[in-house]
Amino acid sequence: MKTANPSGVLVISEPPDHRALPNLPDLAPWRWQHAHTPQEAQRLIGTGSFRVGIFDFRSAGGSAAFAGWHEEILRAKTQIQWLAVLPKHQLRDPRFADLVSNRFFAYQADPLEPTQFATLLEAASDMAALRLAHKNRANAGWVPGESPAMRRLDAQLTQSANAGVPILISGEVGTGKGLAASVIHQRSRRCHEDLRVINCVTLPGCLLPCDPDLPDDRRGDLEFRTEAAFRLATPARGTLVLDEIGDLSKSAQRVLLRWLDAHQHQTQLIAITHMDLPRAAEEGRFRGDLLHRLNELHLQMPPLRQRGDDLLLLAEHFIKANWALNRHVTRLSRPAIEAMLRYRWPGNVRELQARIRRAMLMSDDHLLHTEDLGLASPSGALRSVPRAAPPPWCPLRNPSSDGAHLPQGQYP
Repeated sequence: MKTANPSGVLVISEPPDHRALPNLPDLAPWRWQHAHTPQEAQRLIGTGSFRVGIFDFRSAGGSAAFAGWHEEILRAKTQIQWLAVLPKHQLRDPRFADLVSNRFFAYQADPLEPTQFATLLEAASDMAALRLAHKNRANAGWVPGESPAMRRLDAQLTQSANAGVPILISGEVGTGKGLAASVIHQRSRRCHEDLRVINCVTLPGCLLPCDPDLPDDRRGDLEFRTEAAFRLATPARGTLVLDEIGDLSKSAQRVLLRWLDAHQHQTQLIAITHMDLPRAAEEGRFRGDLLHRLNELHLQMPPLRQRGDDLLLLAEHFIKANWALNRHVTRLSRPAIEAMLRYRWPGNVRELQARIRRAMLMSDDHLLHTEDLGLASPSGALRSVPRAAPPPWCPLRNPSSDGAHLPQGQYP
């Protein structure tokens, strides 16, 4: 992704051959880049080179087409902070006033006062930088990759962050369900509130019968102890993550139902499971009414074997993240890449991370070899691939070398 140019400003206005365009003032160091068609605007937005954009509505009165396609641009999710330049009388139109108040960072009415306009540009640029920095912090450790399944999931994480309904994240062990829950919290309005994670296996035992907080006559009541423990562990606001929700006892499931009725709007609940909860409900091991409440928004984590080339992108990420373990290791050998692509990864991303860490600790070479990864011996977990098919990986820096280089990048 390109870094936004803080001095470049995208200006969207009516085609110049329709009528004379009022000029924007020359304001150093800001440089105007004009777009007069939807195709032009989309192409420039796609470069990722702008923090600030301007919609110049002063010449829009004569063109219904311009008024039609600007909303499509504004609805697109970009890092650009938009400013509106317009005749003041246009704000008398309720629909136009609603558009400006909901889609724009700020507006400037004609005639433009250069000093004030420069201040607005600076503030919009600062806001874009702040939001980009927050997005980077929210994505810390999160490597969505390039596979279609993970691109969809990454978009769903953003869409669900402020949904205000319980979220159920399911998937095989090791697919990154807990990390996805953390990303949802960091992308939400609750990101500055508490994030609490409760392991549902230990929930009933959080308060022991000898705990001084329990009344004497309720020390043997497991459901009362569970409810007390749940109440103590739950944040007043923020996000509550219930890890392995399928392991909740029946008494804890009743407690959770009551909590949802009382606290759903104060705290975001995210439930995580590797179990098939609908099947557990059919077999009577999980309450069907609780499943319906938790399943209002369901996100499915794809297994690593279905993520295609993301496997090697993740391998690169883990090599960089663990570079301090062995500063000599820079890449994977070609046989190691081929073995990784054949392996089925039953432990998913968690297994990949563990194998990379162990390999870096044990390797005495600048390459990670098949033996270092523990993939040298034949295994039923390997799947055959056509020998003639090259691994879907980046171009080699030196095709004649023994090792296949990872994508170039600065190591810590």
